[in-house]
Amino acid sequence: MYCKNCNSSNIFKKKFNFDFYSHRDFSKIISSNTYLECRDCKIIYSMKTLFLKRLYKKIFAKKKLVTKSKDIELIPKFNDVNIYQHFFNKEIKNKNNLRILDYGNSSINQLKDYSNFFYNTKIFFYDIAISKDYLFYNKKTNTKCIITSNLKKIDQKIDIMISFNSLQYYLNYKSFFKFIKRKSYLKTKMYITTPSIDINKYFFLLGDEYLKFSKIGLINFLEKNLNKETKLLKRNYLSTVNFALVNFNKNKKLRKAKKVNKLDAIHKYLNQKSLQIKNLNLKKTFIFGTRVNSYFIAKYLSNFGGLIDDQINKTVKKYRLLDKIYDKDILIMIPYMGIKYNMIKKILIKKKFKNFFQI
Repeated sequence: MYCKNCNSSNIFKKKFNFDFYSHRDFSKIISSNTYLECRDCKIIYSMKTLFLKRLYKKIFAKKKLVTKSKDIELIPKFNDVNIYQHFFNKEIKNKNNLRILDYGNSSINQLKDYSNFFYNTKIFFYDIAISKDYLFYNKKTNTKCIITSNLKKIDQKIDIMISFNSLQYYLNYKSFFKFIKRKSYLKTKMYITTPSIDINKYFFLLGDEYLKFSKIGLINFLEKNLNKETKLLKRNYLSTVNFALVNFNKNKKLRKAKKVNKLDAIHKYLNQKSLQIKNLNLKKTFIFGTRVNSYFIAKYLSNFGGLIDDQINKTVKKYRLLDKIYDKDILIMIPYMGIKYNMIKKILIKKKFKNFFQI
């Protein structure tokens, strides 16, 4: 058995007997999963490729774009500002005469918002599931936009490439990188985010992902397939993910990492957490958040009161909005660490909730 990324035979296999969840609505999709980890390049990938192929046919089935919708898109925010606005303001200084590609995005609302930040620019959104192209022109900024599922429509070299939270789903990632190489040139910059299993180990339980990325794993994955220098960026507005920048004017080789086996470390962590939660003796407890962290905790919590969140989330059904809770003395569990925990703590204090703790 050889690593699909670096061709090493130094492969480790591990089975996880935990529930795995959908990244969309966090429903349970499978009760166990088996992963392979390359001990040289640190890439981790699922062995359930047939299961994922069947699942992806449903998830990424062709669909019509909805040009008018009353639904609120769940766009991550930092300090009440959309993440991509922070990204444009902090990372892209030149906003004139650019060619921008957002690979894996089909949001009409985001496309239109993008066009307000750039001038005399062409913006491409690519998504495999789009059944019909969508064209938009912003007269104010003289920016042309298209959403398409046809790679041939992306007919120019790209200055700024964006792939936010999609790389982990690519079973055929080789073809993705071939396309990126064709559309890049020396001045191209590529920005990529993926869930980070270093920062949030619960991300490992997203069962519809093919690839799992640690920090060093993502760097090696990109540098091996693109042969370009990759570095991780640290930004408060993207504190729970891997955030990578690829510079196409510098070549780089694979960085080997002889570190603790990641699969063993995550398996141990999840086992310890499940036992810790089972042994808690608490009054009725609510869990903050409507993500995979909260669903994992909820399964093992004996006196579970329900999920609560400060944002509307139309992808899940059973949760309560923080502003609709008038009993400020309820017990709230926060299954997050670091910057994310501090943000939630500030929200709860501002809303005058008194009893909360970190798990």
